[in-house]
Amino acid sequence: MKDAKASDTARFDLIPLLLPSSGIPDYQLVLLLRVAIDSSEIRAASASFAWSNPYFTLDSAVLPSDVQSAFNSYLSAYRSNSRDSSNAYDQISFNAVSAQPLGSSLMSNGNPVELARYYFTASQWSIADSAVFDTISVGPVQSLDLVIRPDSVSFTPPVRWNGSMRIRDAAVDCCVARRGNVDGDIYDFVNFPDFTKMIDYLFLGGPPARCPDEANLDLSADGLMSLVDLSIMIDHLFINQNPLPSCQ
Repeated sequence: MKDAKASDTARFDLIPLLLPSSGIPDYQLVLLLRVAIDSSEIRAASASFAWSNPYFTLDSAVLPSDVQSAFNSYLSAYRSNSRDSSNAYDQISFNAVSAQPLGSSLMSNGNPVELARYYFTASQWSIADSAVFDTISVGPVQSLDLVIRPDSVSFTPPVRWNGSMRIRDAAVDCCVARRGNVDGDIYDFVNFPDFTKMIDYLFLGGPPARCPDEANLDLSADGLMSLVDLSIMIDHLFINQNPLPSCQ
């Protein structure tokens, strides 16, 4: 079920949760597989994807009790329904079938429902390392929502999406090309939401930019977002359209 267009890509930060005495950090990651079920006639759900980093190990998968009850004909969370097979091929394949239409048991008015939760450990992870989660197939659901935690970043691809998500170390420089992508848009656009993100942080107590360099438009030594940065953004978007400084 591939997109007619180019593959969609999203990038997530992976942050260290455990620093062993060896000095080589182990990173723990939780991936939530969620779907928006808005039809009572659905009998099956499936999604399969692969990951690229050889140091990623799938530790376990957890299937919520309501999912186990709803899909009472067949339910598997791993490749060939085996964790060993999943780790051997670096692939996950979630498949679920119900003997009858789900009815309203998993409907949530279009909000994503968690189907499975996967726990990974990334050992021997180093600065500038990365991993790609690439979808193999998705269907027959209305939307697929993959959530990478603990950074709690979610990406909801369009229907019939077949693309990849890149996970990178949070310590790697996050600014790409030119500055200004304050809201972390996956397409690196600079637009009105970036302006509102700066207003939210400077005046309303909102969270800072996920990548501080993107908001450091005046190239200040402290790297903090300020009113000067906001004025540069206003000039870029609404007045003279002066180009923003590069990341390097």
